[in-house]
Parts: sequence; C-alpha cells; structure tokens
Amino acid sequence: MVNTHSPALPAAAFSLNDAVRLLASRGDVPSGSVGRLLGAFPHGTEITYAVGFVEAKVSVLELRCHEIVLVHDFRAAA
Repeated sequence: MVNTHSPALPAAAFSLNDAVRLLASRGDVPSGSVGRLLGAFPHGTEITYAVGFVEAKVSVLELRCHEIVLVHDFRAAA
C-alpha cells in the first residue's frame, strides 16, 4: 500500500504586490518601512515572503507573516 497523503500547503496571508509595513528593524531597513510583496515561499508549515523596500537603498528581505502587516491605505507613487 502506498501512502498518498501529502500535507496541504499553508494558505498565504498576503498576495503578490501587497503593500506591507515592517514591524521591527531588520538590517538597514528601519521598522515602519513600507515595501511591496514580491513572492511567497512555502516552508513546511509556514510561508516566508520576499518583500522589497526602497529606502536610502533597495533591500529585499525574506520575512515571516508575523514580521509584517498589510497596509490598507498605501498609495503607490505614479
């Protein structure tokens, strides 16, 4: 008998291109910085997110869902 049960991938809390705010400083990126979600990567029972920030320089961080929050009122500059 073959075990065909495969664990379900976790549901993503954020969507591609969502604006998110960083809750705690990380490297050169200060807390409160707003970035855009670039991708999501499943890791077993959790998902990490690649988030791009443009401050004094461009930074991309891999973050867990408890490290960021969705920014509802963010309006991207044209």
